[in-house]
Amino acid sequence: MASLHLFSNFYLQPELNYSGQGQSFSNPMAKGTINYNYLNLPLLLKYQHTSGIFAETGPQIGFLLSAKGKIDGYGQYDLNESQPIDFSWAFGIGYKLHSIPIGIDLRYNLGLTTVYKNSPGGTAKNSVFQFDLFYLFGGK
Repeated sequence: MASLHLFSNFYLQPELNYSGQGQSFSNPMAKGTINYNYLNLPLLLKYQHTSGIFAETGPQIGFLLSAKGKIDGYGQYDLNESQPIDFSWAFGIGYKLHSIPIGIDLRYNLGLTTVYKNSPGGTAKNSVFQFDLFYLFGGK
């Protein structure tokens, strides 16, 4: 990630993240699990208070790297059944220590696009909570 100072206590924070996501489900027709791997690119607007507490929000685009799973009664689930791109909106809060460039971050990514290409049973979307411990190289 990079933290680019805009003005006052506001920063633009582009990032590149790997995210392992997935689901387990059970319904009258089938049960199973599906695992997804994404390369996510969030672009966040961050407000950093002088106390070290910060809040961040912004759009995120995710590129699907792999999707595998097992669905009873339907066989294997593969990459071709999922949308290749996932759009979401990130909301986060965190704290960065003053003396060293280390901090923690709690984030929620709200999915905006349907995960499946053909979804006859509804609109499944990614929703992910993330907890991060970070170190800013050369950062304040």
